Amino acid sequence: MAKYSSRPEAQNLRKEVYSTTHITIKFCISKSTAILWYKDMVLSDEQYKKLRKNKGISTSTGQRMRAEKNKQKKINAIGKAHMHGKK
Repeated sequence: MAKYSSRPEAQNLRKEVYSTTHITIKFCISKSTAILWYKDMVLSDEQYKKLRKNKGISTSTGQRMRAEKNKQKKINAIGKAHMHGKK
């Protein structure tokens, strides 16, 4: 319960439209704990829209990063197979 003292700061970050993921990382808490801390908060329409917009951006960025990582893994695997085939 020592992290409970971080609750007001987490709530303030949520009011400033920070994502749950950002808050969980900052305070080293689980997602369910973060949600419990601010579940009774009511966001304005503007705040809610900003969260939804940011979610789309982070999702597409994550997808691109994952795709690039997978592409690099394939290239490395092909290179290793090519080198192994030359032996």
